[in-house]
Amino acid sequence: MTTQMPAGRRPGLRPLPLPLPLLLALSALLLAAFAQPGGARAQGVVGDPTDLRFTVRNATTGQPAVAERIVIDYVVGRLNTILDTKPGGAEFTASAVPVKDIGQYIITLWHEGVPYWWQKRGAELTAGPVALDVFSVTASLESATISGLNLVVRHRETTAELELMVEIANDARPQVTINQASGTFDLMLPAGATAIEATYQRGPEPTPVAVTLSGTRATVAMPLTPGANRLRLTARAPWDGALDMPVGSNLPVAAWSLLTSPPSVAVETTELQAPDETTVPGFVRRAGPALAAGQVASLRLLAGAPAGKPEPLFKTSPDSAAPAGELPAPTGAAEKRGLPLPLAGLAVLIIIGGLIFARRRRS
Repeated sequence: MTTQMPAGRRPGLRPLPLPLPLLLALSALLLAAFAQPGGARAQGVVGDPTDLRFTVRNATTGQPAVAERIVIDYVVGRLNTILDTKPGGAEFTASAVPVKDIGQYIITLWHEGVPYWWQKRGAELTAGPVALDVFSVTASLESATISGLNLVVRHRETTAELELMVEIANDARPQVTINQASGTFDLMLPAGATAIEATYQRGPEPTPVAVTLSGTRATVAMPLTPGANRLRLTARAPWDGALDMPVGSNLPVAAWSLLTSPPSVAVETTELQAPDETTVPGFVRRAGPALAAGQVASLRLLAGAPAGKPEPLFKTSPDSAAPAGELPAPTGAAEKRGLPLPLAGLAVLIIIGGLIFARRRRS
């Protein structure tokens, strides 16, 4: 005689019911797994205390260089400082610094008042003396050129909102950093400019730099390290019917352009190319000729219809052309993130509910 199994049931061993305490323990383990880096949220500042050794060399002279200050930040979604000290020598050891082999770290070191950046993995920091190259400092501007200048002017009723994105190339040989504490180079701004803010676009985050305005000349106290350097400067100026806008620098300007918004703004000058109304939506772009050091192009802008609020043209990202050994930018190295904690908790509750439901069906 053949016995037929009820529909939906299969022969086999009956699963053992799981007690509730064991279910809770398994849930706790799952929740802990969600909190681990690579599987979910990144950890905080952790790592084994390790003595880190450093050597600093002046790449211009080949001689040891004094490190005035060193900061190490652990990158985990944001920068977490794990070391900030003033070694005062060319060779030094930082004691008991918490480092993880797989962690990403940003090193900032000051020499002769100039900051330099590097990005290193934890394994590189602990492998042996970390060699860091810096440069001699000069006040000479002979090797510096403004390779690109974008001047953005937005008309806001009786105000001009100005945004200057400047790229300066330092091609000195041998390589040196150009810097003066009182001001390294000049840019031109309209008379009466206010609310002037400038940031040095190099390293992990924009670094504020001082600007001194005298008439229409804005002197920027920004170091120019070997290679390309970027500056973002914003300001406001009164605009009552017309705006007199000077363009120039005490550095040669290889290329520059004017972008105006709204498109109805008129520009009185014979020094600009024909307006381009298609390249940048909401703006009219006019390219200008190369300018010698000290040469100033005088523009007169006439107000058009009221402007809206076009999206910012430029982002405050670090420079991608850092000298050898420095931090490549834009930087943003961070450990992987997984599910946020509320979602992880919800997933655990769903698992517990499913297990309890299955247990009741089997019983």
